[in-house]
Amino acid sequence: MANMFAKAATINTTKPAAAKKSDRPEVAIAGIENLASIDAVMKALTALRATVEETVKGQMHDQFVIDGHKIGRKPDSFVGTENGATASCELRKRSTMSVLTDDDVALLEAQGITYETVETTKECFVINPAYKDDSKLLEKVSTALEKVPGMPEDFIMMQTGVYKRVVTDETVNQVFAKGVADDLLGVVGVLAIKPKIEGSDIQEALKTIQAIIA
Repeated sequence: MANMFAKAATINTTKPAAAKKSDRPEVAIAGIENLASIDAVMKALTALRATVEETVKGQMHDQFVIDGHKIGRKPDSFVGTENGATASCELRKRSTMSVLTDDDVALLEAQGITYETVETTKECFVINPAYKDDSKLLEKVSTALEKVPGMPEDFIMMQTGVYKRVVTDETVNQVFAKGVADDLLGVVGVLAIKPKIEGSDIQEALKTIQAIIA
């Protein structure tokens, strides 16, 4: 037998060539620096907003838990305030478009919290599409379905139902009534905030942002 090591194929270990610098011509355009700067600031502010929003919603969460446990149901929205700025602070029921996962269901059921199971696709029998153009067969079926000779066994097909589990108003109320909102509020609800500053003084707003960044 020939030496397998001697006949082994060579592995290419050559490093890929470095990308060439663009050879496109460069043209001076007024405003590019400003545009690039604005984009950079917007990107930074987007990240900053997410961080601040998380802190604010954390406080909203705690306030809703306190208010809801006092009354034993979903509390009403409130207005948050700080130095002339206000925000509509809202607790919304989790959308029916956002289905409960198995983990979510397990958490709710462990606390005896109910939810709703909605049928999204009806369970029904359907005619196999393979025979939809067989007019002779369909004519026989329409005359006497049970007496049609040579009826294919798979002529009728079963379409199984599809279901989704969703949060209801009662689900949210039960979370507060049972005193478990601190743990389950994020499962059954969504926090929403709409902040605004009266007068929209951009200069003052910029000073506030500069202070945050500093």
